[in-house]
Amino acid sequence: DLAYALLQVHAERVRRLTRRLGQVGLQPVLVRLVRVLLERGRAGDRLAITHHELAARVATTRESVTKAMRVLVADGLVKTGRGEVRLVD
Repeated sequence: DLAYALLQVHAERVRRLTRRLGQVGLQPVLVRLVRVLLERGRAGDRLAITHHELAARVATTRESVTKAMRVLVADGLVKTGRGEVRLVD
């Protein structure tokens, strides 16, 4: 019974990792970044997070996050400040 329970836990971890790897490999940085931002907050929220932290969550480089954030700022979807991102209504 214990072995079966441990096997179930391990199988779920493998499923989550496989799903995550599929997302990282197939989705552009901009899409992954937007997904992470929306998982952390809603329109009007201020998120205390750096580009470096976002890069770790999105599985990319800080430079790629900065480039993607410029697109979101230009489109009026976010505003950025030192160590924070504000999701615009």
